[in-house]
Amino acid sequence: MSLLLSLSCSRRQSQQEQRILLLPFENQTPKSTLDWAANVSSAVLQYDLNGAPHLAMFAGDSIRSVPNSQANQVLQGYFALTRDKLSVHATLEDPASRATVRTIVREGPAAEGILPLLDGVAKELNGAAHPFCTQDQAALQSYGEALGLTDPLARSRLLQAAVGQDPKFSAASIALAEILLGLGDRAQATQAASTGAVSAKNPLDRAQLEYLSATATDNLAGREAALTSLVRQTPANTQALNLLAQFHTVERKYKETIQDYQALTRLEPQNGTALNLLGYAYAYDHDLDNARKTLLKYREVMGPADWNPSDSLGEVHFLFGDFAAAERYFREAHQKNPAASAGRELLKAAQAHLMTGDIAGADRVFQLYVIAHKAAPQDSLEFARGQWEFTSGRRKQALVRLEKLLATERGDSAALVASQLAIWHLQTGDRPGATAFARQAATLATAPNVRNIAAICQFLVARAPTASAFPLMNGMALVLARQFAAAVTPLEKAYSETPPANDGEVRTSLAWAYSESGQPAKAKPLVELFPLLFPSPDTIFTTLAFPRFLALRGAILHSSQMNELFIKLSGDLPDRF
Repeated sequence: MSLLLSLSCSRRQSQQEQRILLLPFENQTPKSTLDWAANVSSAVLQYDLNGAPHLAMFAGDSIRSVPNSQANQVLQGYFALTRDKLSVHATLEDPASRATVRTIVREGPAAEGILPLLDGVAKELNGAAHPFCTQDQAALQSYGEALGLTDPLARSRLLQAAVGQDPKFSAASIALAEILLGLGDRAQATQAASTGAVSAKNPLDRAQLEYLSATATDNLAGREAALTSLVRQTPANTQALNLLAQFHTVERKYKETIQDYQALTRLEPQNGTALNLLGYAYAYDHDLDNARKTLLKYREVMGPADWNPSDSLGEVHFLFGDFAAAERYFREAHQKNPAASAGRELLKAAQAHLMTGDIAGADRVFQLYVIAHKAAPQDSLEFARGQWEFTSGRRKQALVRLEKLLATERGDSAALVASQLAIWHLQTGDRPGATAFARQAATLATAPNVRNIAAICQFLVARAPTASAFPLMNGMALVLARQFAAAVTPLEKAYSETPPANDGEVRTSLAWAYSESGQPAKAKPLVELFPLLFPSPDTIFTTLAFPRFLALRGAILHSSQMNELFIKLSGDLPDRF
């Protein structure tokens, strides 16, 4: 069954919502040729009941699926054949007590097939149920046989047959488009979805097919419009609500994002993920009070032992420049689960302390990270020490440390060190040195991800940037070449496509391009919240944005404190891009 037609799961159920886990009905007839009907039973009931108020349907394989769906009822059953009569027997149970809540039996002529009986079961379960989208028994059988297969190519062939048997069979069109997207065949997926949307009778089916067509063609506006239509028609469709909230977040429509997550948490008040994302949405909308209240509610839902609410509270306070609170929450997150993020919370705590200007105090926090990793390979700790030294203003010391480390490393490890050295030499004004290290990194790299990093470094250090397929790389290369006016357009595109949680580098670069090209009014909103930029061994590009962001914030918001901190953290080798 289609992803968007199913309603999403939460950690704990809402008391106001009937949540039914659908198990495949058993074929208890003597005819194995009817096994396909068992496959289709859940799909038909889920389709028929989609959009019914205060009802969420989940397809599962067995009763073991109850914990994940947090269902409060389970529907299972079988179908049987007595002479020329086909019957469906459905039982609704309470999974906690195993008590039977309701029994539904529907019977009809065997020649008419199982579909009228399943439609009847759905109608008895909820009066708002609507009939399935095909009455063609041959098409239904092809669809059911497809659902029983795991091989995507074989499944797509049967779904194509079902659509050929009934071109208005929208559920089959939806399933076909999804399979083709999974196979990477965007052209055929677009055709299946577009054709299905034209012939779909059900507005919900049409909206979902339009969503799949827009997905296949990378039409973001079309995807958002289709999701908006789905949410309007099925307000309890938490999957569509969640996806729509993600779109609004990337588009930085924070008021709409907040409304989406508020609706989601009303449906699923114990959905920790939604509460967490709602807290961030408030923060991006510059509402620290509601962000804090929401994340404290998130902590209540998750329980006192969970470390992630503390991390979220740390990041939100970091965004607003409350670095003392941020450090406290990061350290709290580490204490709750030191192994959860390999000590990364201590690195974030050290960065938060560094933002107060107390380098010696930040060093002490960083040393806690080193102690927590005393069993780690020495070369990885040396890499982390070098990154910390560069971040905290001891750039000559960092360069010497990593140049010594490079002499002892081999292969991809050496390529990463050389890549970091290339960025640092570029940042401190030594473009020839940066070029040499970038070339060395490209020669040493073998793993795909490391080769990609080395290629980015070579692109960034080039004196005359050429266009690439990646707007962010184009814009950053132009900024580093001090071609600020030319950098604006690609950076604006990159910024529009980057979620706010990951926009530190692009937001800083765009603010710089705006500022240097005489557009300070456009730069101002980009520096009002601090970016979530933290040094760590898994990134080598952070220093392109930090501490540069501090200088931009100081200049644009006329903050002498930020200017002084920028100078302090530039240390012995100031930026000379």
